Amino acid sequence: MTAITAQNSHECRGIWGVPPGAVSLQIGTLLADFEIRAFKTGMLRDTGVIREIDDSLPDSVPLVVDPVMTATCGPDLLSNGAVGDLVGLLIPVRRS
Repeated sequence: MTAITAQNSHECRGIWGVPPGAVSLQIGTLLADFEIRAFKTGMLRDTGVIREIDDSLPDSVPLVVDPVMTATCGPDLLSNGAVGDLVGLLIPVRRS
């Protein structure tokens, strides 16, 4: 989980990013217990989380990037400054 939203089918009332350190701790905790065969992203709120994911994921595990950038009810879910890091760090094919 990289962010929390308060929304329903009509409106989005709030978006809060999870601290990047919490995201890397989630990844490390799962890697310590399970054989992960692939990772898939969804909503990535900001550049800090994107960079943390890039640093935390092993290169040997495939990554599927599903960039959830805008909520159906309107607001941007990906901060403006994070698009460059998403495209530059996570989208390039660098995992086998």
